Amino acid sequence: MPEETIIFCGDGNDAVSPQDFLRYFIRSMIAAACNSDASRAANFEYYLRTGSVADRWFQGLPASMKTLWPDLEAAFNRRWEPQVVVEKTQQELEEELSNYKLESKDLGKVIKVGGLDTHTHVAWAANVLRLAKDAGIAGGSNLIWIVRNNLPPVLKDLEAVKHATWADFAKAVTEAPIEKIREGVEKERVRAEEIALVKSRLQAIEKQQHATKQPVANYDDLTAQMQRLNLNNNRTQPPPARTAPARNQGFEPAANPAAMQGGGRGNIRYLKQPQQPPARRNELTIEEKRAMIARTTILTHHDDTPAGRNAYTTQMQDWTTTHGDIRVNENTPYPLRPGTAIVCSSECFRCGGHGHQSRECRVPEESRLPQRESAWRAICYTMLGPMNRGQAEQVMVVFAEYEDEQGNGEGL
Repeated sequence: MPEETIIFCGDGNDAVSPQDFLRYFIRSMIAAACNSDASRAANFEYYLRTGSVADRWFQGLPASMKTLWPDLEAAFNRRWEPQVVVEKTQQELEEELSNYKLESKDLGKVIKVGGLDTHTHVAWAANVLRLAKDAGIAGGSNLIWIVRNNLPPVLKDLEAVKHATWADFAKAVTEAPIEKIREGVEKERVRAEEIALVKSRLQAIEKQQHATKQPVANYDDLTAQMQRLNLNNNRTQPPPARTAPARNQGFEPAANPAAMQGGGRGNIRYLKQPQQPPARRNELTIEEKRAMIARTTILTHHDDTPAGRNAYTTQMQDWTTTHGDIRVNENTPYPLRPGTAIVCSSECFRCGGHGHQSRECRVPEESRLPQRESAWRAICYTMLGPMNRGQAEQVMVVFAEYEDEQGNGEGL
């Protein structure tokens, strides 16, 4: 395809820089077989817009300067000096990389890159790798966890948690099956529509409550439904019953006891039980309810699988990086141990199971939840009450070792 003709004005409003115009002019001369300095100088004025700043400059040059290309080129560069390119600092390069995101709404689409069709996640991965190379960190894994955390949940679930280099990470994203991506996007769309519907109903009820100054019977049900829809972003139905090992209070992401044989489990397991009837939660203002419910769903509550435990490790690291050594409060949601009960489900705050109160918990001290998680669960219950009790899978804590020996599954 022939290159578009560029006519130079020199008034600062050209589509290309002065130096890029010169390069274009040289390419045009080569294509026209005008390779001598004299022929290039003779053709130069025909690439300047008539009456423009550049044309008036050219007309004012001495005749001797218009006949030889090296002299004409030097005069042009004196009049329009090359622009100084500002190089980004290392911090700026890393910030650009860390903030480079792929929006959920763009997933599954086909876009043009270099005149060719490609999927948005493939183009995003190529740009991420380029930015990592620009920052000089492509050979390692620095900052990958930050960029990965910014991925849409649909895409994050389709690739591994850990990567040795940025090339590995970009390759994993590129190879994510487009069919799975589009399936996840469709589930997200359906969930978003359900949330919008429930939200509109909640708003209608709130208006009714404000007008009548009386509580409306199904407000709690709709609020709980909204919380369920926000819980576990990509899940459209409850997960199957599962068992999950408990880990010790001093859990450290760098030494995940879940990956050890026997160590840190405290010989207990979590078993799902039938649902219990719902109970009313404590009353808050409408604004407080909305804000707190939103905070209970910010962090994904993972299943007790290798991938879930790895994701939990990352959540713990992120929380410590963000908040440091502070007390948990209603504004600092804390990660929930994989496989335990969801918050506000009448669970024990010490072990994350059902069937007993915290003061009756017989789980050994070393296998209980981290203190911050216990505090977060207590805060959620205090502010919202047992709003998830009727919808949550019931989790019963048993001694895994005893179950294995006796074969009857009885425990605490």
